Amino acid sequence: MSDWERDANKALQALGEAWQQGGISRETYRARRRRLIAALRERRDETERRAVGSPAPADAPPPHGEAGPMAVPGGGMRRGSVIHARGATIVAVSVAIALALAAWMVWSMEQGNV
Repeated sequence: MSDWERDANKALQALGEAWQQGGISRETYRARRRRLIAALRERRDETERRAVGSPAPADAPPPHGEAGPMAVPGGGMRRGSVIHARGATIVAVSVAIALALAAWMVWSMEQGNV
């Protein structure tokens, strides 16, 4: 959650508490809440419009449903999927190194070197 989202949540909570404690009328509460939510939507829309997209692939994207579980429309991959794929690769390499070390130790013990 970004800083402006936290600030908006705090503002909504303060507004709700003010209404519940009788500090403001129901109409005032609703008007302020509408303005705050509208500002949040504008901020979100602005952020979405400015989002940097991945470059378009050289060839046409595969038909819908054939792209695979981690692909997104447009041929790119989700950031979370890339992170998970990178983590899976690190785990696979670590396991391969551990197995190679274990095999080397067993071979060394059989040879009497350890």
